[in-house]
Amino acid sequence: MKKEYIVKKNYEFQDIIKTGNIIKSKTHFLYYKENNIDKNRVGISVGKKLCNAVYRNLYKRQTRAILNSFFLTLDYQKTYDFVLIIRANFLNTAFLEKQTSVKNSFNKINNNNNKQKG
Repeated sequence: MKKEYIVKKNYEFQDIIKTGNIIKSKTHFLYYKENNIDKNRVGISVGKKLCNAVYRNLYKRQTRAILNSFFLTLDYQKTYDFVLIIRANFLNTAFLEKQTSVKNSFNKINNNNNKQKG
């Protein structure tokens, strides 16, 4: 994923978490907030309490691989900043289950926006 699609700054993470909406799953939390940029951006976070640095990086790589398969094809009417926070259940879940869980969370955002308009 290119740098232009990544949320990196701590203040951006904090702003999205504090003022954005949330979708909860067994394996992750997905915070999202509308942005004024012409592209969707995503940030990934794995807490220090879950595992050591080697495994945190492994789970971030897995999450990036999942996002690379569909993130650029997301078709929302608005653009958003996302923060994906990995939970403990993510660590012991099969890759395909992780993939469907993350995709479902991103699809819920589109469904929530359609319900609010209707």
